[in-house]
Amino acid sequence: MDILSYEFTSAPDDSYNGMLGGLVRELRLYRNETDSTALLDEIQRFRYMESLLQEIDENFGNEKREYINEILAALDREQDIIFDFEEEITIACTAVLRSLYSLPDFSITICSYELIRAEHILVCRLEKIEEDVLGEIKDTIIETFRAVCYKKEVIFINLIK
Repeated sequence: MDILSYEFTSAPDDSYNGMLGGLVRELRLYRNETDSTALLDEIQRFRYMESLLQEIDENFGNEKREYINEILAALDREQDIIFDFEEEITIACTAVLRSLYSLPDFSITICSYELIRAEHILVCRLEKIEEDVLGEIKDTIIETFRAVCYKKEVIFINLIK
């Protein structure tokens, strides 16, 4: 499920898209901003919201969907992107730098970057690469960051001058 398309919908709250967007926003809030007991405390309300969506599906002859499970799975995939990001950058930079420049393993510690959420969109801000890194190698690292961001559907912002 592409939760972002529902999360930022301008549909009326009582429409299918509006209700689905509300469920996505609520689940994201409770999953990311509270502890698991708060999420469990609200599960009945979320199940009610889900049942309204399932009723609409039934009225249109659509298959029954487990909206809560689908949304939580999409949120898990987002979280996986964050956890895997540093490892992916390290692997990619090591492979590229070793192939092009015969350099030993790459260490992410030479880079200063920030992975942030901007209204639930992931953004990587590459701020600095250590000064003793040569220009061509620095450019290669920047382009590798860009490629990994593209692969992970993360917006890349290069702040290196």
